[in-house]
Amino acid sequence: MIFYFDEAYHDPAITYKNNSINLVKNNVEEFYVGCYVGSDQWDIIDKAVRELEQRYRKRFSINDASELKSTALLKTPQLRYGLASLSNRTRDFYSELFEILSGKVKIHFSVLNKYEYLLRECFPNAEWFNAHGVNYQLFIYSFTKFMILHSDYDFPSILFSKRNNKWKIGRMADILEGHIEKISSIKKKITEYATVEMMIRVIRHPDFYVHSIPEKLHWSYKFSPQLFHAYCSETRIVPDRIYVDNEEHTLKALKNEFSCEVIGTDSKESVEIRICDWMAGFFSRMLLSYDNDYKNDNENDLTENIHFLDNRFFPNDDAFKSFMKLLYDLFICQQASYWATSGSFYGDQAVCFYTFLRYYDYCHKNNQIPNATDFNLMLIDELQDSFRDMTK
Repeated sequence: MIFYFDEAYHDPAITYKNNSINLVKNNVEEFYVGCYVGSDQWDIIDKAVRELEQRYRKRFSINDASELKSTALLKTPQLRYGLASLSNRTRDFYSELFEILSGKVKIHFSVLNKYEYLLRECFPNAEWFNAHGVNYQLFIYSFTKFMILHSDYDFPSILFSKRNNKWKIGRMADILEGHIEKISSIKKKITEYATVEMMIRVIRHPDFYVHSIPEKLHWSYKFSPQLFHAYCSETRIVPDRIYVDNEEHTLKALKNEFSCEVIGTDSKESVEIRICDWMAGFFSRMLLSYDNDYKNDNENDLTENIHFLDNRFFPNDDAFKSFMKLLYDLFICQQASYWATSGSFYGDQAVCFYTFLRYYDYCHKNNQIPNATDFNLMLIDELQDSFRDMTK
């Protein structure tokens, strides 16, 4: 089986300049997505996909000398309501692409949160937490989520600061203690209150410390190959070769992880790499669309109100339901393995996307009309299950 790889939202480093972390700039996001697509039927796939690509170049007014990129198919400002916002021609393209791939490929997604990476570089390692009776996964997940959802507290400015360890710990503890005062009387915040209390106890521990980090924190390329290796081990797949869209650090990391031949290639010369680009672009922008809707609702945070996705996320027409069934079959039924989509401890964006697919499947099987309230209940259950798994 031969695999191909491409990535989305790849940033070589995390920096903090002019009172801002670079993860909030245009075309930069908080997570990285790596996409591996493998098959032993590439001859069949390639022929069909080249014909598909040629037709849709014309529909998107792209000349033959240029690539049909996922950025042209999926323009972020046009994805306000996630899958429901896809233009007809984009949905048609992906429907045909997924039908071609169905039953012929293995897909692995690595989803890595850059804020979590920052925290793991700054905070003590897992051994320190275990020695002090603290669940490392749970702590890192909780702190990452808190830092992302409460960006106004600007934790990156503290972590990148050149000030001493005592000041950093004191500043973070003060922020957390101030926050629990704000939420102490809000019933929906009971779990958050207990979690933040735990975070305060840990960082107030006399042995806790914060590593100094450079002004430019370089990204680690080893995690995605390691996760893909875990997927291959679980599914008993031994790649014959791995082709990578030319990127020096990714090539090196894959060569260190796999004994098979790892080859750099140009997406202009490889339709298979372009398939990975289309897949990584689709997956990452869907994660982003749903996540942005939740994160942008600041006005309800300190109230008892619960945020729901807009009902425009939930079409009930036959064309959309057919598309959702195709996604469910490809992304869930055909990729049913623990490591098929894996990555950081904090992976709420991926949980939301896969829950959306499962919810539509549930509605289809039970003849129910999709709606925001029922989806939100299912999503809460899924997130709580993921949280509980980290405590085991």
